[in-house]
Amino acid sequence: MFIKAFIVAAAVASVQARFGEEHPAVIQQIADLQVGAPGVAATLAGGSISNLLAASNPCDKLKTADKMIAALGTSSNVVTLVRTFVAAEQNFNPFATDRPVFCSDPTLPATAELRGVIPLVDPAVAGAAAENTANLPAGSVTIPSNQTIQSTKKPCAMHSPLTHRICSLPSMLLLLLFATLSAAQTRQTLSLNAVANERSPNPPFFTIPAAPQLAISVTLCASTTNAALPRFFLANSSSTASPDSSGGVDVFEIPLDRGYGQWTGPFPQGGVVGVENAGNVPFQIGVSAGDAPMHEVLADPPLFGDSTATQAILFSPSFASFDFVDPTYPNYTLSMENLTPPAPPPNPPNFRLIITPTSDALSALQQTSCALSSLKSSGTVANQTLWSRDTNAWRSQWMMTGLTASTNYTVFVIQDSFKVTRPIYLTTKSSSFSCPLVSNLPYCPSISYAVPLPALPSSQLAYNATNLPTSISAPLLSSLTNFTTTLTTFACGRDFYSPLVTCADCQRAYRTWLCAISFPRCADPAAAPPSAALLQAQAPDARNAAFPPGSNYTQLLPCLETCTAVDRACPHFLGFKCPVPRFNAAASYGVGYIDSPAPGVQGQGLTGAWSDDFGNVWCAGSP
Repeated sequence: MFIKAFIVAAAVASVQARFGEEHPAVIQQIADLQVGAPGVAATLAGGSISNLLAASNPCDKLKTADKMIAALGTSSNVVTLVRTFVAAEQNFNPFATDRPVFCSDPTLPATAELRGVIPLVDPAVAGAAAENTANLPAGSVTIPSNQTIQSTKKPCAMHSPLTHRICSLPSMLLLLLFATLSAAQTRQTLSLNAVANERSPNPPFFTIPAAPQLAISVTLCASTTNAALPRFFLANSSSTASPDSSGGVDVFEIPLDRGYGQWTGPFPQGGVVGVENAGNVPFQIGVSAGDAPMHEVLADPPLFGDSTATQAILFSPSFASFDFVDPTYPNYTLSMENLTPPAPPPNPPNFRLIITPTSDALSALQQTSCALSSLKSSGTVANQTLWSRDTNAWRSQWMMTGLTASTNYTVFVIQDSFKVTRPIYLTTKSSSFSCPLVSNLPYCPSISYAVPLPALPSSQLAYNATNLPTSISAPLLSSLTNFTTTLTTFACGRDFYSPLVTCADCQRAYRTWLCAISFPRCADPAAAPPSAALLQAQAPDARNAAFPPGSNYTQLLPCLETCTAVDRACPHFLGFKCPVPRFNAAASYGVGYIDSPAPGVQGQGLTGAWSDDFGNVWCAGSP
């Protein structure tokens, strides 16, 4: 097949054109494109003129074409013009040489859309007319990049001088050229800021575009870890390398941890990712500009609110952080009731919750977004909303139903398809647990746990601001209003009682404390950690007379730190005081979990937090 043989010549050469010929019209057409960054099209087009000079390296034209696609995009108009540029004649000096000079790089062009273009041969080359009219297919510029260009004629049955020069090569060298071209043409070029889904690649190499800094990430998409796993190698100094376990200059292995690995660095000449032992394991490769990889293990885990026997409240990692703008003097006005956060972002991250019984040993499998996405999640997402639980950021909140009582669960959250959190764990309450969940209270945004209230109708998932009895909400809001009125008798915003905190900080701390003591948190002794601050057999009205009568419950006491935070943030004239750990604080609060019980010591508590990622909750607190 002559044309296939000629593609070998084209892939390793840019056919020279007539000496002194004007640059083709396509260069001006590329310069006139209104795509890409301002001025880029004109700059690339202007620089491409030198690629058509007789003294130019014939490979430079193909490299320039790759740069045009990378900078201007892959619209049909851009691709057609750049393919026309690839097909353009390169100047040829018939007085200096009698034959074209061939490029020695079989991987060019690296852009798949530019492959299959057969350059024209200058008329000054002997036999060019026969090559251009008889042997080259008309319209080769518009041949799709994935089309195999074939001819029914045998390579050496053609009778033009250029054909004879190609066919005069030794047969073994021709076979080597054919094999090299075949491998180069089937190598997939990875797109920038995109993720490729792969399985059993042949050949197992992927070309990376040139860039000052790229983050390459790989993830295995099979959940099992029992099979022999693929290994990934990277070369960042050449787009023609074949990196593998034999090593070499500028060859790096991308190590995997539970199916995820990433490598960040410069790619001035492009690069190649090679896969060993790919087998039939599906995987993803992501390429992104800069230092942030497409795939990522998020630093922050999900947050467990609380559970009943069959329900659970869960939160995504926080996003879209914000700061409440404090009022200023002389109009220093604080909200008496609801906290009003800024509007949520118009395009929040796309979160997906994965929850499965811990007995399924999910944490021992590949913990990548694509592997986890293939698993069946337990329960039902009855409701998903955005909620500003922490008063300074948004979270996605899930209300789960259909869980099994007294069961350990493992939870992951996938963000935007490719990012995944580390796991957290939770245990549902026993079947005898009767307290319903309370959440979505705009005046107490941190409340998202079980409270000793009467059972709800089956049509309602939890208590919220619309169905919570006013006998509970009214006294709370009245207390907050009275406190705020007293606080603002101080010249807030004009006079300062502290260089660190303001009246607004004081009110926020008081609100958190007031909500924690107004909504006693139910606990299940069977599921609570042994050292939790539990108060056994409480009647619903034992600590808050506003609660309606019901069955006895076990209370998880609020963390003492919710009280001491108010003491630290508020002015002294309010007279707000907390019980002392060495005397009677433990009767009303969980003591020594976050802060040390020693006087004046902040931190260094028994657990350092009110809860952990394993579902243990030692006292009722808020992050």
